[in-house]
Amino acid sequence: MSLTRSHTSLRNRRLLYCAMALCYGLLSATALALPEDRELPITGKADSNSFDINTGISILTGNVVITQGNLEILADQVVIETDPDTNELSYIKATGTPAIFTDIPQLGSDMVEVNGNQVEFFPATDIIITLGEARITQSGNEARGEQIEYQAATGQVTIQSARSLSGNQDDEQAELLLLPGSTE
Repeated sequence: MSLTRSHTSLRNRRLLYCAMALCYGLLSATALALPEDRELPITGKADSNSFDINTGISILTGNVVITQGNLEILADQVVIETDPDTNELSYIKATGTPAIFTDIPQLGSDMVEVNGNQVEFFPATDIIITLGEARITQSGNEARGEQIEYQAATGQVTIQSARSLSGNQDDEQAELLLLPGSTE
């Protein structure tokens, strides 16, 4: 009986170590951060966390705060997907009212804040898509719409209004505020 208990305990410890290693691997690959921030530890806090070793999917729920250097994600729920074989980050989806990503994308640039009801990050292409009451701000400049696609590597922003997405002329248009001299 003690041999069975010992075997089960060893198996549980191995699973725990594997889960911890996979979580560290997936979070350390976050590409939103400045290059030097990518080497810093990542902290993920939430009311509850779950991680599936087989699928590489981690779900943090309730008052989620994820930080790594200048990068911060605040949300009601964050789903993080990694490739279970390579531990490479493949997708992050944050939902909330609003979900908020803040980061400094390049050395010397100002903080960028991206928020909306849902914020998705695709690390392979370095693209952030914000849905529902979407907003992005940097250096006093602001874009608002129903959907915003932000290409972090190039700084290109595409804004879709509720009107353009629904076809209803009564829906709101997208807004853009650019401060003179702030886009140089």
